[in-house]
Amino acid sequence: MSPNIYKNGVSVGIPGTNRIGLELAAALGALLDEPERGLAILADVTGDIVQQAAAIVSDGLVHVAYGQTPEPLYVRAIVSGGGEEAQAVIRGDYSCVTEILRNGAPVMQAEGRTHGTAVYPLVEYSVQELYETTLLSGLVGRVLGGFGKVCMGLAVSLACLTTAIGIGSTGASVINEVSKGRISYKLWMGIACVVGAVFGSFGIQNIINYVTPIFLIMYPICIVLTVLGLVDKWIPNDGVYKFGVAVAGIVSVGDAILAVAPNLDGLRKVMYMIPLSEQGFSWLIPTVIAMVIGGIVYRGKPRYNYGETAVATEEAAK
Repeated sequence: MSPNIYKNGVSVGIPGTNRIGLELAAALGALLDEPERGLAILADVTGDIVQQAAAIVSDGLVHVAYGQTPEPLYVRAIVSGGGEEAQAVIRGDYSCVTEILRNGAPVMQAEGRTHGTAVYPLVEYSVQELYETTLLSGLVGRVLGGFGKVCMGLAVSLACLTTAIGIGSTGASVINEVSKGRISYKLWMGIACVVGAVFGSFGIQNIINYVTPIFLIMYPICIVLTVLGLVDKWIPNDGVYKFGVAVAGIVSVGDAILAVAPNLDGLRKVMYMIPLSEQGFSWLIPTVIAMVIGGIVYRGKPRYNYGETAVATEEAAK
């Protein structure tokens, strides 16, 4: 499939189920065998079919790959068995089948086809519109016109500006403190602004590709720290923090690697052995277990008090 389709579908919930995963979606499509339903093929999916599809995926019978394709919206499905092979291609539109092959021989070929907008409302938009703009922008433009799009652009710009200022200033303060003043606040803020401007020129698609694996590692760690911070007064020792953050980061690295290299079937099978991995929470249960173990290992050891240590350091410096 095209990288754009892979990115849009890799972590999106599958309709009619509580799961995610392109492999599972492909297995469901093969089991349901109702192509005439088009985009509504998953409307009546049952739990039994989901379990059958999950078994097919766990047996390693489904493989998903992405690469350079003729169009941004492109998927080629290949099914083989019993010495025979069939292929089907969609391109240009989510329900537009342009090619069907059996054992390499064409069964159907077409430039494209359209459907009634009552059944497929997205066909009102061109592929270029769906690819280069967001659905939100299109809706705002249709409802409020050009003025509405300007207002939305200002709102998004201000939201991004406040986020950038908050992240930049916080990072500069931390770097300044950790370096004991050797790296000034102004210098680091300048570096952050320059780096942000450079990355901002890469385009939204490239930015998403670059930051996705980083976020996949950072978000679980941030969630763990936030939750533990809310219940800090009940945390017995620092082992809960240390073990929890470490395991959350390690497990998340696996998810990040799969986001960059989805064809690593061995790693994918290992990750899918972890509970809740198909729902995007592979880090959750291992982290909880690690926090319990950390609390036991550090039992009886005093908590590290950052405030008192900082005051003592300042007094020693004077």
